[in-house]
Amino acid sequence: ASSFITPISNCLPENYETTARDYCEGFAHKDKLEIQVLNPEGHLLISTTGFSLEPSSMPDFESALSSTSDGYYSGKSSVGESILCKTELLYSGDELFGAVRWIVSLEKVNDQIFWTCLFAVLLGAAVLTILFITGMYFIRSIVRPIRDVSSVARKIALGDFEQRIELKSNNEIGELCDSINYMAGELKAAENLKNDFISSVSHELRTPLTAITGWAETIAFDPAVQGDSLRGINIITKEAERLT
Repeated sequence: ASSFITPISNCLPENYETTARDYCEGFAHKDKLEIQVLNPEGHLLISTTGFSLEPSSMPDFESALSSTSDGYYSGKSSVGESILCKTELLYSGDELFGAVRWIVSLEKVNDQIFWTCLFAVLLGAAVLTILFITGMYFIRSIVRPIRDVSSVARKIALGDFEQRIELKSNNEIGELCDSINYMAGELKAAENLKNDFISSVSHELRTPLTAITGWAETIAFDPAVQGDSLRGINIITKEAERLT
């Protein structure tokens, strides 16, 4: 924006007002920028809008005077519009002969910032929604099945070989469930084989032990059996009962 006021800021003091008036009247960017030409006391000489009404306040001009350099102001205008202003003091040697102000509206910039922020918020919300949906899918497809697998595996470890995991997918989790179901079936078959073996062995041992116990007791009642023989018969009876 500073380049627009170069023709005025570079003019001679004696040509200041004439140059400023000619330049402001022919200014081609009145829809984008307002230029105000001031005298050393800060009174408006001419502006590109054509109005001679002086601004109610010029913080940038006051800032420039206090620092003897360019002054800036960013804020609200008297009508509530967001603006950015700059005042450039004009010197001839050490003597101040005028000042040039440019004023540009920030409404379009603010609108652009607003829409950019809104887009960023909407994009963030969309990303969070996608993350939420994928997270729920992850929980439903992996975490819950693994929890079910862990629960069934714990019951199988405690001896409940009737437990089975319901197959809901054909992925790696499904293969794991199938393997655990197969393992449970094999453990149940091994348990049944063990029980059958123990039952068979118990039956096969109990029959001769019953005969041994019965005959030992019968022999013990024989009056002819005395001394070590009777003691031996009693030991046979006790050991047979212990085996039973």
